[in-house]
Amino acid sequence: MFFDNSYYTEFDLGNTSPTYYSWKAKGGDVLYYFFKGPEFKTILDRYTALTGRPSMPNPWTLGFIQSKCAYQTWDEIDTVVKTMRAKDIPLTGMAIDFDWAEQLQNYKWHPRWKGESPERLKGYAQQGIKFLLSQSGPMIQKTSSIYQEGLARGVFATDGKGNTVTCGYYDGDLLDFTSPNIEDWLWSHISHLYDEGIGGWWLDLTEPEGEPPQTMYQGGAAAKIHNVFSLLSSKAYYNMQTKYDATARPFILTRTGFAGIQKYGVAMWT
Repeated sequence: MFFDNSYYTEFDLGNTSPTYYSWKAKGGDVLYYFFKGPEFKTILDRYTALTGRPSMPNPWTLGFIQSKCAYQTWDEIDTVVKTMRAKDIPLTGMAIDFDWAEQLQNYKWHPRWKGESPERLKGYAQQGIKFLLSQSGPMIQKTSSIYQEGLARGVFATDGKGNTVTCGYYDGDLLDFTSPNIEDWLWSHISHLYDEGIGGWWLDLTEPEGEPPQTMYQGGAAAKIHNVFSLLSSKAYYNMQTKYDATARPFILTRTGFAGIQKYGVAMWT
């Protein structure tokens, strides 16, 4: 059974009565589907026919992807790659964690990378290694060089009274992926990274982490949007990349999801 509802939901699987199961949500429609197999592969086929087929991944995404918190220089990454090669570990990707950027978050390389990133990304691609960048969470600190522009474009969630809401690991203001301006605004800041050759994004903190209960999005209250936030942010990154290159096979790594997220080039970790 697939219960298509994004609100907080309770499932009672025999607790109240041994003769029936029940489920209820705190809002939205009572919309559900039954898939009769009997084989699981048939159920999976029908479920993805309804919610979306997984997009075709790039071959490099099926190999070993290395990461840690966090890499500081390209020389450090060089050492990791050489070690992997020496030990015959077939490395195909690396993920660079949250603090790669100049500011949290302005999507510009920190000066410690010495301006070498475009050439390094190109060189590693020739070795069959692609790089994911963490977006450091769907939040922008007020001190970021792009914050005021985002504020003017209306891309932040609010408290329902016009004030932005602050949350997440590093106390940034929460982006609103239901805003009609979010993709155009965000693309204007991340497109240069695709030009440089990044392989995809690591979308972190997409619960979204620490979201205040009073949060309001343009698409509705937190009660409605919270559970689909990760899907909406993944969809936005997928859309931006496929508009940039219609032949692209986007790869997005994130840690939460909702039904249908599989069609946006997403893999999830726990």
